[in-house]
Amino acid sequence: MNEKAYLKEIRKGNQEALNAFIETLYPSVYRYVFCKVAGKEEAKDITQEVFLRFIKQIHNYQSNGKVLAYLYTIAMNCCHTYYRKEKRFDYTELNDEISKDDYNLSEDVLHTLTFEELRLCLQKLPDKDQDILIFHYLKQMTFKEISQITNESENTLKTRHYRALAKMKKIIKDGDQHVS
Repeated sequence: MNEKAYLKEIRKGNQEALNAFIETLYPSVYRYVFCKVAGKEEAKDITQEVFLRFIKQIHNYQSNGKVLAYLYTIAMNCCHTYYRKEKRFDYTELNDEISKDDYNLSEDVLHTLTFEELRLCLQKLPDKDQDILIFHYLKQMTFKEISQITNESENTLKTRHYRALAKMKKIIKDGDQHVS
């Protein structure tokens, strides 16, 4: 069943269509959230919240693109809310220490990290930097696709991507990514 058919059936109250819809999209949303938060339980709770919010608003939802992009937007907002409630890593020092010389990070460095090391590094970045790297590398989205989710221009995203890689280099260079 395609997205529009799922949505039509869900709006009619078809529980089987809702279950299949969630079963299909849950893993992608969960993986995104898991990269952004501290643990599996938090990721499960936030992912559940994403789908609850979507279901509550499904009658108002206008299909202007892929539903998954809309779910990522909800997930991004839920993660931001989560971190406003929790203490976060202070990345202002990290921003101050980034120099122009740090911008020559090879993307290959990201591929040498284990998933857990990468996740820990990402959590030390500001939310918007996390989002651009997760969407671009882990979800393999283009800057155009990311701009539709974040409502930012492609050029802004490319600049943020460039700076986020430099910050990652600083974190990796300082050895802060290792699991304790």
